[in-house]
Amino acid sequence: PGGGAGGSPEEAETRFLISARKKGGTKSGTFLLTNDFSRPACAETLLGKLKGNWSGASYTVFNSGKKAGKAGDVGIGEERKELGVIFYEYDRMGPGKMKVCIPRTGVGQGFWSEKNQSIISTLGDLADIEKLSADKLPKHLKNIFMICTSKRPKWDNEQKGHVLNFKGRVTESSVKNFQLQCLKETGEATMLQFGRVSKNVFTLDFGYPLNALQAFSVALSSLDGKIADSKGFDMVKRMRKGSVT
Repeated sequence: PGGGAGGSPEEAETRFLISARKKGGTKSGTFLLTNDFSRPACAETLLGKLKGNWSGASYTVFNSGKKAGKAGDVGIGEERKELGVIFYEYDRMGPGKMKVCIPRTGVGQGFWSEKNQSIISTLGDLADIEKLSADKLPKHLKNIFMICTSKRPKWDNEQKGHVLNFKGRVTESSVKNFQLQCLKETGEATMLQFGRVSKNVFTLDFGYPLNALQAFSVALSSLDGKIADSKGFDMVKRMRKGSVT
């Protein structure tokens, strides 16, 4: 992947890129993405936002633009735009099924303007992780969006379990480890991989068609607690059965 340095994580060049701070007082997981952790809400350092829905089943990535109707008059090019949407579904193999929908770089330079419709509303009935696929997109949407999906772990007889090949970049097993592919664009090549190398330390490698902010947001969304993950899913099932007090 184009975004990762070669060799082991210890040999990689240390260079600060992006940090995130979770915003308090919101019903959903909302993160401020900045290039200066000490000033996360400063306009000069704000790179964008990541905002999840109430269940954590979807997250939208925004640039640092202003929200129309909330910040007074918004000049041309200053409006908030979407860089992509991440969809989740719970299952019992790893972090669950994941799909990412991003605008093509030739469409508004890779942004989707909020002044039109959101990506989710534009997808309509396809804004569902089971229905969303590059094959099912109507022709006019195929020219606008790219769909990336998580790779499914394969059974390994030697290790007696389902595994993904991280080629040495991920050294510890974790349910948070995952890889993404964009079949229609790059075939089965891995275009993003994220995984644990030690306690509370992960590596993130990425390449086309994702940029650094999109890749960071995908990884960040996977770490956020959500009803859509295994613990939340099981809790909701118990609540439905009346076994949670």
